[in-house]
Amino acid sequence: MPRKLCGTPIGADRLTPLLGGGDTVREWTSGGFREPSSTAWCVVYVGRKEVLQLYFSSGGGKPDLMALARSGPTFGLFDPRPVHGIGERAVLANDGAIAVTSCRDSGGADSFLLALKMTDSPVTPRRERHVERFMRAYMPATVKSLHCLEE
Repeated sequence: MPRKLCGTPIGADRLTPLLGGGDTVREWTSGGFREPSSTAWCVVYVGRKEVLQLYFSSGGGKPDLMALARSGPTFGLFDPRPVHGIGERAVLANDGAIAVTSCRDSGGADSFLLALKMTDSPVTPRRERHVERFMRAYMPATVKSLHCLEE
């Protein structure tokens, strides 16, 4: 297991349930990844299979997370529900999660949105719990790595 996923340090105990084990973990990131006021993707592969996508967006306003979660192929989570304790607001489903929190950056953005979409991993009764545990660790670690500016 890698020690970082898409530039954010994360423990193997959070990754193994989502990524499985055995094969090599690779990442592909879009242009502008981790630049201020940007929108970017990080796609994670295990062996030759795409397993998950992470979407990072710095911007403004207060997006409707439930609407995003139901928006079809871009985020399109199955049966999302609101959940507390991940960022300022979040929705969670068996196949992913979306969370948003305040984060002012040098490009003028005042919020950060992180979305996780599982693409090819086994759907198990416990996967939603694994997605939630991952997001509870990954969201704050990513925000910390972004070095948000003080208000």
